[in-house]
Amino acid sequence: MCCLSELAIRQELRQFPAPFMSLTLSDAIKGKVNSSTKEKVVDMALKMTSLHYQYSGLILTLASQAMTNGYPINRPLWWIDPTDPVAQTIDSEYLLGDDVLVAPVLQTGAVTKDIYLPKGVWRDEADPSHPVYTGPMWLYSYSAPLDILPYFTRVSPLQ
Repeated sequence: MCCLSELAIRQELRQFPAPFMSLTLSDAIKGKVNSSTKEKVVDMALKMTSLHYQYSGLILTLASQAMTNGYPINRPLWWIDPTDPVAQTIDSEYLLGDDVLVAPVLQTGAVTKDIYLPKGVWRDEADPSHPVYTGPMWLYSYSAPLDILPYFTRVSPLQ
């Protein structure tokens, strides 16, 4: 798959926690890939649209809260632990509220990603077996092929 298509797909994958999704894949890949790849792209877009719908209640709650407390819907990792020096340096992951961590792959051709989990207990939602990790910790070389968006939910409440 050409890099333009891959980057367009990855852009769509990372939109799931955004308040609004714009499905522009067809324009991004029009005439650039074969029909079998286009079918895979449509399947991935449907998967992300479903994921967006699954979290739409949380997104709307966070949007309402943002109007009263000014907190962003998508937050930097250090938001939940401002004293964590590693979290302060992470700019390739973000939080949806305080309890969903999203770690999109941003490099062309990459199929793995090093992911930092801040303090707390986190469930891997992208892995069907849903392993649980206790942060702070790194997950090195996390498998993230094109159709996987690495994301985690907090198991324990923020202390």
